[in-house]
Amino acid sequence: MILLHATEAPYAIPGIGITRGDTMFHLLSDIPGASGTTELLAFARSIGGRDAWIQGPGTYREHFDLFGEWAERALDHGAHPATGDEVATALAHKRATSGDWRQPVPAISINQRRALEDLVQQSGMSAGQLVSIEGMRLFELASRMLDMQPADVAPRNPAHVVVLLGTPQHMAMARVATRLLADAGMHVTLIAVADSASTRWWADPSHSWSSQIEISAIMTPDANDLPAADLIIDLLQSWRKAATQAGSIAEVIQVINTVGRPVLSLDLPSGTVFDERGLQRSGVRATATLATLLPLRELSFVAATPLLGEVWLGNLGLSPRLCKRVGVRVGPLFESASLVRLERVSLGDGTISSDISRWVIADI
Repeated sequence: MILLHATEAPYAIPGIGITRGDTMFHLLSDIPGASGTTELLAFARSIGGRDAWIQGPGTYREHFDLFGEWAERALDHGAHPATGDEVATALAHKRATSGDWRQPVPAISINQRRALEDLVQQSGMSAGQLVSIEGMRLFELASRMLDMQPADVAPRNPAHVVVLLGTPQHMAMARVATRLLADAGMHVTLIAVADSASTRWWADPSHSWSSQIEISAIMTPDANDLPAADLIIDLLQSWRKAATQAGSIAEVIQVINTVGRPVLSLDLPSGTVFDERGLQRSGVRATATLATLLPLRELSFVAATPLLGEVWLGNLGLSPRLCKRVGVRVGPLFESASLVRLERVSLGDGTISSDISRWVIADI
């Protein structure tokens, strides 16, 4: 049975005019396991919803967040208006009968990501501390990728890492990661990519780049502008802004995809655009993608699979309590490591196909 439960929005959604505390509705199935997922997806589709809207897919708490007329549609199509006690009973039953032992990793929207960053800083961690930890995780995954390359393409000694920086939002993190790479004995080249309208923020001497790091800037790149790298770190664009493929950024993306070197992207490969219908435009084709805080929902699209490479999650010290405040539940994701690899799992029981998948911690 499909349940519809009224609750309060735990965070703001500016795009549709929702503020924290506004009335919203959870749409969920009371059937445990994959059959419940299938029932829920089929019902959401019947009222015009999209699979991409699902929250916590594959977990006992999976649901859709509905607002206004969408809730009315659900009621018109037969959803049962449930009380809090009914929902609690259904969730307890689903949790007790769950057969998947693998730890689920929820994907979050950009609005949830912004709310989480705000909560992390309100809890006492400064923006600088958060960026420093992100830089450390980026360094750790870069080192792992270099160590795990096949023998026939083993990196030189010292390994040469090229960091492509295209936004000031990644500058502080790039400074942390490049310093750690240089301190580990690697040859590091930082290339700042900019269009003619750029204010050349990278050239400010107060940015305090290490003297061990070779720094250059390119405006009209081609394959000859990229040194022979053992690893390319893609920091061209940020999830905080809509990805564009214009000017130098577009040219660099083309170069990256033609040189055939391992690529590490942060959160989402640069230039890649998704909306609720799926993949709209491909960007960098990464060998690995590092998700920070939690993976963005865009990574859950099946169409993203060949663009992301391996997906890893980095520990930034995120507490389950903060996640709960933006509507997601997490278990112990990092019991023995600061990086965990994620595995993509299909939704439902196989009787319905979906362009969305879910994430669990891989058994490695």
